[in-house]
Amino acid sequence: MLSGLQEMRTELEQLRLKEHTPPTPTDMDALFQRLMQRVLDLDGVEAFNRKSDGSVGFKAPKLMRTQFLSVYQHLKHVTFYLKMPFDNITDPHEIYEKKDFGWTVVKLKSVENLDYVLGLVQQVYDFNLIGRS
Repeated sequence: MLSGLQEMRTELEQLRLKEHTPPTPTDMDALFQRLMQRVLDLDGVEAFNRKSDGSVGFKAPKLMRTQFLSVYQHLKHVTFYLKMPFDNITDPHEIYEKKDFGWTVVKLKSVENLDYVLGLVQQVYDFNLIGRS
């Protein structure tokens, strides 16, 4: 009886540790690659590296005049700079972090939020097609 209880306690502790273990660089690399592919799947989107700050920028040169997204990969999250005034974004989960000179900042910390953040990216893409052309 005691060993069964001890096994359950050990298993519970392992689950708790797993829940609170920060993502590894490998996790963020995989997440970054997934989101890159999903953004590039948008019509006409091209990626370019900005060597000055290490970000990856996205634009659709045939459809819009300016870059609509910058993405920075960090050790524990990915930061998105969305080129859209904060007041124009529909974000019911309110995951934005701040706004800065017409850019809205969002951090992606896990794959569970990838689709939601990509929905925000779609809004920004659409806004820049309509709002800037």
